[in-house]
Amino acid sequence: MIGLTGGAAGAYGAFDWTLFLTLAVSGAIVFLMPNTQQIMGRFDPAWNWREWRDVALAPIRWTWRPSPAGLAFAAAALFMGVMFIQRGRAVFLYFNF
Repeated sequence: MIGLTGGAAGAYGAFDWTLFLTLAVSGAIVFLMPNTQQIMGRFDPAWNWREWRDVALAPIRWTWRPSPAGLAFAAAALFMGVMFIQRGRAVFLYFNF
């Protein structure tokens, strides 16, 4: 996408040092700086979770339990959504002009 045969080099007629410098600094940031997983791995967001995890469980536990009735409902909802989308006719707006 940023070749030396076109783009900035073709527009200026010579090698563009600002483009090279921008790419070099961006590459250094990407490869040398820590990512968000490395940064947040140092922190414990719930600072007292270890004290309370056995005392009180979460009041709501969301788990995915697929059932045949739920899957049938999801399939019917998806089917009806697709049918309602395809029911209309696409009219070319500028046909009469």
